[in-house]
Formats: sequence, C-alpha cells, structure tokens
Amino acid sequence: MPPMEKISIAVIVRNEEKILKYCLERITWADEIVIIDQSSKDNTRGIAKEYTDKIFITPTQGTCNADRMFAISRCTFDWVFFLDADERVTPELQQEIKKILKNPKEYTSFYLGRKNFFLGTWIKGGGWYPAYSIKLIKKGFAHFPSKVHCDGFPVGGKTGYLKEKTLHYTYDSIEQFFEKLDRFTTRSAEEAYHEGKRVNWDNFVYLSLAKPVFYFLRKYFLWLGLKDGMRGLFIAFSSSVTLFIHAVKIWELQQNVRNKRYL
Repeated sequence: MPPMEKISIAVIVRNEEKILKYCLERITWADEIVIIDQSSKDNTRGIAKEYTDKIFITPTQGTCNADRMFAISRCTFDWVFFLDADERVTPELQQEIKKILKNPKEYTSFYLGRKNFFLGTWIKGGGWYPAYSIKLIKKGFAHFPSKVHCDGFPVGGKTGYLKEKTLHYTYDSIEQFFEKLDRFTTRSAEEAYHEGKRVNWDNFVYLSLAKPVFYFLRKYFLWLGLKDGMRGLFIAFSSSVTLFIHAVKIWELQQNVRNKRYL
C-alpha cells in the first residue's frame, strides 16, 4: 500500500482572535496549516503564529472564495482541506480524512456537511443541515468563484461525500448576525449592479416583496425551519429580509450613480 498522502489545511481569517485558537487546536495533526489573513486589525496573526509560519496577508475581500484560490497556490501538498475559523474538526472527521488519504483511489474532491449552530443550538431545519460544500480537494480539481455566497465546485475527476461533519458555530449574537448581513448584502448588491442588474417599477414588487415572502415560506415550512423553534423562525424571516435589503441596496446604488451625474 502506498504511503498516506500529506495534507494542507487552509484557514481564511479576519479579526478572529476570540475563536481562532479553538479552531487551530483541532487541526495540529495536519502536515501543514496555511493561514490567509484578510488584513485583521486584532491579534489574529499573533495567535496564528503559535501554530504555523505560513501566514499570508491579503486585502479585506468581504468574501472568502478568492482567497481560497490564493490559498491553494500557497499550500505545499496536493491535498487541501478548507476550514473556517468558526468551524471545528471532530476526532471522527479527522480519522475519516486520514483514512481517505491512505487510499484516495480515483477521488479528487469531497463534499463535507456542517452542523450549523445558531446562538449555541444546532439548527436542523431551514436548509441549514447538512449544507454540503466542497471542502477537501486535490489541487487542480476544484474552483471557487469570487462572488458572495457562491459555492466552489469540482473540476474534473471523481467527487465523493464525507460521512462526518464539521461543527460550525455561526453566530453568538443577533448583533453579529446583522453586522454580517449588512456586509454581505452590500457586497452582493455591488456585484449584481456591476453585472447589469437593476431595480425598477417592473420588478420591484417581485424582488422586494414576492421573492422574500416565497423564500420565507420555503425555509420555514418546506425546509422545516419551524422545528427549530424561535431560532428557526428568526432564520427564515431574516433570510427573507436579506433579499429585500439586497434589492434596496441595488436601488440605492442606482440613485447614487444618477445623483452624481447632476453634481
């Protein structure tokens, strides 16, 4: 049997001093840890230096995918596992990854699910579980678009699914949730505007009212967000509000551009 393949674990971070240690403590078994720091203003880099000397500074992106592609180029080994600072690798997942690396066969990428926690509770409905995404890849067999909330996808080769899940601690507070919502909707609205999307009287009712209502009904009833109690209701409602804010921010950009014409 050939020797076990070596693995790099890449973590994209920004201002993660409160939680980064708990993430990195779970991955000291990796052959290499690569940190991509999006210009943190706190002690994130100081904590990262306790675990690796492979730390690279990039501008604040507002999204992680562009830096995932950059991370691949900075990883030494052919197999790369992507992890967020608010995720935890369980001992069971660690063993499953090591087993795969002993004999990956023809597989070149793997989807991994997450147990998403909101305000300390595992959310099982609303489309939050198992929430599969490409996490374990062999170099050259996956691509990560730079757009907000656009998942990576395999490129050639054979794709598999890992049985175990990461533990993903999404938000510790409502304040944190809305801070991220504001940041992501701003970025997604800018992307949509530059792609030529506009909000006008012809589509305003659909984009700002009908679409959010439909999305709420789908997440809360069809995807069983209702079984998560108040948390499920909040997630379904706030997700629909996100669509409304996205549309309004596109409209705001249109107004800003229009008003500048008359200055």
